[in-house]
Amino acid sequence: MQRTAGISHSGQYNTVGGQIAQSNSSTAAAITYQFTLGAGQSMSPGSNRTFAVQTGGTGTVHPTSGDTYTLTYTTGGVQRTQSGTF
Repeated sequence: MQRTAGISHSGQYNTVGGQIAQSNSSTAAAITYQFTLGAGQSMSPGSNRTFAVQTGGTGTVHPTSGDTYTLTYTTGGVQRTQSGTF
């Protein structure tokens, strides 16, 4: 997430559970949120899983045009990456 005036990390959660480690880091330019599946863990195909982040702010408008996401996963022994914007 691009770091704009007044924005800060406030929280993150997922509906998968404890097999997902959550972390975040900040620089002057961005806040990065990470959700990592534990070593040796796997997820079966499914839906209704939520990965969410929450930010705090001072009321200044935050344009989402600079916010991006990247998803990296392995299936069938092949690592794949998907990314996009909000």
